[in-house]
Amino acid sequence: MMTRIRLLVSLVVISPLAFGVFLIIPLAVVLQRISGGSSISPIILLINNLLCLAWLLARLFIDVRRFRSGKRYGSEALFRGRAATVPFSREQLREHLVRTGYTLDESGRYGERPDRGYWGRLLLLAGLSFTLLVGTYDNVRQFSGTILLGVGGPLKLFEASSYGILTKGALSSFDELPVKLQITRQILPDGKYPQGATDIVICDPDGKELQRATISPGSPLGIDAFEIHMARFLFDAWLVVTTTSNHIVFTNFVKLLPLDKPKEGYTFHGEIDDDHFEKVKGEAWLRPQDKAMKVAVDYKGSRIVDTELFLWGENKKESAGYVAKLEGLGQWSEIHVTRRRHKSALFAGAWTALLGLLIRLSWRPRRVWITETPDGISLRTTDAKVLKAINDSTVDI
Repeated sequence: MMTRIRLLVSLVVISPLAFGVFLIIPLAVVLQRISGGSSISPIILLINNLLCLAWLLARLFIDVRRFRSGKRYGSEALFRGRAATVPFSREQLREHLVRTGYTLDESGRYGERPDRGYWGRLLLLAGLSFTLLVGTYDNVRQFSGTILLGVGGPLKLFEASSYGILTKGALSSFDELPVKLQITRQILPDGKYPQGATDIVICDPDGKELQRATISPGSPLGIDAFEIHMARFLFDAWLVVTTTSNHIVFTNFVKLLPLDKPKEGYTFHGEIDDDHFEKVKGEAWLRPQDKAMKVAVDYKGSRIVDTELFLWGENKKESAGYVAKLEGLGQWSEIHVTRRRHKSALFAGAWTALLGLLIRLSWRPRRVWITETPDGISLRTTDAKVLKAINDSTVDI
């Protein structure tokens, strides 16, 4: 019974195979995001991380207690090394093992030799525990919200309704960001700001100005533990296509996103595709400097519009019985409000774990198990040098 209990403890607490169990849910989350399947509850992921952290800390506690002991690993093992039959007595074998640095237990059936790899084991566990602890803390305190905002009045960052997309940890609160955000100017891409920029003002709830800054992709504004990033510009073009007899073929906003590379001077592009107008497909390109939009629209598989419209100028053109109009153009800055993560601490923990893993792989545990068999004394060991000496009959007895 005690043997079974020890084996269970080895499997659940000591064996590194148990760590793989805690990787199942994170891998499932990654696969879900790739495949677009049903999402896994953040609570389940949090519970998994806390259980994994508890397991790592338990392992670390046990290993630290064993550090000064002659039996750092213990006789239990799910996987042992290779075995050989010893051509001499048990006493002679024990004497040889003690002379070569092994410490045997009271029964004389198990022994270990101190190895540098144990330091790597401790560093690996400490690094993983620290990384998971910091990462879990950041997750329960995370705050990540996306805002689409143009020039105009201030927006309350302490209200959930201000965010189009919001991810908020269990211990995060809107009260930690009691400010308003206002955009005063949007700067189109130029030599100074290749991806554009946005002038913003930060105010307190009463409207008193606290901070003024220009943010651009890669250059955020810091507010205490938070950062305000500008991700990109977006445009909404209100496109209307009718017949010359005013029958509506298409009417909706077309979302225009930045192109990786300009095309014929146009730097934004969008698809014309709406479920309410299934027979209409097309594309639009925008040159924001002069508010020019090139439009190509197909109706029932035939091209009916292929022209350029100007918001400030000729915004309506007629061709082959159809009329295309650019009725309006909205310019938005995509703003991300995020809480800073402790990246330096995460990297420090990860590098510590990696160093520990390299040390562990460089120096393997030296362990021996001695048993009696009908053929004589059997030695099972992870120490290749001991096994080679026995096989070569070079043991000094």
